[in-house]
Amino acid sequence: MATSDILDSGTFIGVDFSNGAKDANSFFCDYLNSSSFEKEVYVDMIDATDDGSGGGVSADTFQVQAKITDADGVGNPYLLNPITSVSSYYTDAFMVGKFAGGGRYRFTLPNAVPFRVPAGKRLFVGMEGFTLGVTVNDSIAGGFEVIDARYTSDVELVDGGVPPNDVATETKQDLVLEDTSTTIPDLIGNLSTGSAAISTVVTGTEASLPIVVGTPTNTYTSTVEEDGVYHSFAAVGNAIEFAYNFNIGSNASPVEFLWHGYVQGNNDQVGVFARNWLSASWEQVGTITGNNSITIQTIAFILTTAHVNTGANSGDVRIRFNSTDVNVIASDRALCSFTITNQSVGYALGSIWVNTLLSNTNTVDFVDGVADNPVSTWAAALTLSASVGIKKFSIANGSTIQLTSNTDHFTLIGSEWSLDLNGQSIEGLSVENASIFGTGIGSDYHFELCELATSIALTLASGSIHNCAIGGSGLMLSEAGAYYLDNCFSSVAGTGTPFIDFGLAIGGTQLNLRHYSGGIEIRNIGQLGIDNMSLEGFGQLILNANCDPSNAPVIAIRGHFTVTDNVVGGFIVGGGTISDDARYDVDQITAASSVGGGMTESEFKEMVGLTVGGSWSMEKIMKITTAWAAGNWRLKADGTAQELLDAEDQSTVILEQSLTRSPAVGNKYKAITVKI
Repeated sequence: MATSDILDSGTFIGVDFSNGAKDANSFFCDYLNSSSFEKEVYVDMIDATDDGSGGGVSADTFQVQAKITDADGVGNPYLLNPITSVSSYYTDAFMVGKFAGGGRYRFTLPNAVPFRVPAGKRLFVGMEGFTLGVTVNDSIAGGFEVIDARYTSDVELVDGGVPPNDVATETKQDLVLEDTSTTIPDLIGNLSTGSAAISTVVTGTEASLPIVVGTPTNTYTSTVEEDGVYHSFAAVGNAIEFAYNFNIGSNASPVEFLWHGYVQGNNDQVGVFARNWLSASWEQVGTITGNNSITIQTIAFILTTAHVNTGANSGDVRIRFNSTDVNVIASDRALCSFTITNQSVGYALGSIWVNTLLSNTNTVDFVDGVADNPVSTWAAALTLSASVGIKKFSIANGSTIQLTSNTDHFTLIGSEWSLDLNGQSIEGLSVENASIFGTGIGSDYHFELCELATSIALTLASGSIHNCAIGGSGLMLSEAGAYYLDNCFSSVAGTGTPFIDFGLAIGGTQLNLRHYSGGIEIRNIGQLGIDNMSLEGFGQLILNANCDPSNAPVIAIRGHFTVTDNVVGGFIVGGGTISDDARYDVDQITAASSVGGGMTESEFKEMVGLTVGGSWSMEKIMKITTAWAAGNWRLKADGTAQELLDAEDQSTVILEQSLTRSPAVGNKYKAITVKI
């Protein structure tokens, strides 16, 4: 079981044998002063935790000392050599200590001048260079309560005996931690758990930088709780610089620095740096952008193994804030998350790591599924997830994951990997950068930067899909819910299109295609109940012949789309609605120009200065206009001009524009040559 140090070396724990008297008139001090032979003193250390005889407390690396001090306890120590043999006078299963056999230490006070106790002085006996530890697995109640010291000579009296002046004496005094309110949980520190890592609080600022710039309010202790009480620095001469120090232990690796607070200074920047102990330099790990008002931000800054000290101050992690233009930096809470690594980077990013191209099916907590030792099967990943309580997974490039059970509210991230939903529940599932196919059950999922239905169809309930490519195998809608597809696009090249199928027996589906690009074919809209669809962006809409307009489906189109209606008799004639006042294409513009009350072709040519009856036609004018509006330019092969492509086929060159301005017109314009 791991042991955590809770007292630093240099701590002195001692008993005042003068009972606090300033004139050294305690019986024992008088006894020392008047006797002519050596005195034996025992120090016992007792484990007062509630873990039975398991030894919840351990002690090591200390020296027994006596101090003849002033009244304030300050004085020079005298080192005593403990006798390593253990007295049989007192044995207890709960005694702890440095030597085998328990926690009794026996040493002598020589019959010498240093151990005479003058008036106005005090005598302390105790230990220094002390390391007191607690086994973190044990249940602690009350902590390390009592260390007691006894003194004897060659004769001992029973407890309660009255010692005459001419016989040996025994007395007992309790030795407690100098701060009697301190318990083991206090000494260990405020530990809190976050996602997959342990989080620890700031230990100080005083040793963090040679110079701290800024006027502080409160201290670093205000960053322990997220309670609206801030440790803040106001700028001095437009500058703020300070640092927080953490200690995560010598066998740990930092994962991230989590900061919760605000920065005042509109769009001004605070640089956040971590100390690289290997190169003895500061590395910037991010920035915080300020606002004029108090706007609370929570930001995580990723740290590396170079950001923990392995030298004299082992385990130190130091975070520095530096700015030359903000007004105030205020921290409500600051945490450093870390993992106990044993030479591993641990569950970095709070994730279980999976690489199906490797071979590791082991499931040892904090050994397998870590970033530098990923597991190779989804089954192993799920076992670790249940054991360590992590529902976030980092998937290696090239891996394929087939879901085998409920993955509600999981997070799966990676790049260039494949995900087979395999008919499993995906309610609240978040997926990034995957090729997704199969059938998912459950709503409110979120897909980001994914490729959908590239070679195998994808069937989904309602949810949100952002920045995703839709492939030719089709997206099948499985419930009467709201689907949100934002900034998605066709991954089918050429004149082909992907499709979205409303299904034969659903009805009442709400499909939102916002900021869409490319072609899309709609199937089975209106088959049962009133389906609604919004299409925004630019591209091509095809209505499949299996769409049923008799149930009054509604399609709203906004943007540059052509519409191909394959419904027998026509979608609108059959009872459907296409609301397209905000839609435009070549046919619509041409039609609008010939409507009664509109401008005639001759009038338009005359208005723009074209020769009536020349080689110009209204069709040519509209092609140029729509191509210009679409703005699909490319560089000419010989590099002499830009080419504007047809808005519909995106390949025919409509016109060329010179890359340089024409001297003939005073270098104000670039020459344009119409190519159709």
